[in-house]
Amino acid sequence: MRTYLQCGEKYRRRYIDGERISKSNIPFAIGSAIHECAEEDNKKKIETEDAGLPKDDIIEIAVQSFQETAENHDLGATDAEVGKGKDSCASGAGTYADEVSPITKPVCAEEHIVAQVLGPDGNTYELAGILDVAEEGAVGDLKTGTKSWNQANADAADQLTLYGILFRSRFGKYPERMWIANLVNKVKGWKFQHLETTRTIEQYMKLMNKISLIQKGIDAGTFLPAAEGDWGCSQKWCEYWTSCPYAQGR
Repeated sequence: MRTYLQCGEKYRRRYIDGERISKSNIPFAIGSAIHECAEEDNKKKIETEDAGLPKDDIIEIAVQSFQETAENHDLGATDAEVGKGKDSCASGAGTYADEVSPITKPVCAEEHIVAQVLGPDGNTYELAGILDVAEEGAVGDLKTGTKSWNQANADAADQLTLYGILFRSRFGKYPERMWIANLVNKVKGWKFQHLETTRTIEQYMKLMNKISLIQKGIDAGTFLPAAEGDWGCSQKWCEYWTSCPYAQGR
């Protein structure tokens, strides 16, 4: 959904034509690595019904994941920049271990869920996604990046609303609460933000209205390119940029 709304051309090439091009960069590699160590930590908690992994193990998993990405992909960076990225990854994983892991009590982690949902037009839509982590009566989203979130961002995030729908499919009821664990990579080090939010039935219905319109656009073959100035329309972030007929500034 997010890909279609950001750039229909990217959606068409990736999901309709099946044109998969591997692309990565340092921020992506760090984010993927921290998600991987969080997944292993949460699955350990579920398996043992106890504490998760030791901090050193969490950092080791993240660093190994980052190194594998750096070895298998062109990160578009110098060796020195990759080295700094590795150090930053280790620091971010340490912040996850210190700040996020102790307050997370998972009942499922990185679980792929497919939900059949009745839309406002009477059609049934198949929604699929992966829940980062679900707790008893709650669903969470782990994020990494350089930007802080605010409460308005959390209250309006479509991704969390979708997670609520997937949670209902998995557990038979909507979550009572939702949270975002945001690890922000600042110049002076990593900062942890924890934001709580909820959703109303009206918000779930509004998301289904949006999904219904997106499906109509896909069925009609409407795939608009990204808006001018969109951050994702760049060589750094888009794997199709060098061959895109709409990309500006090439």
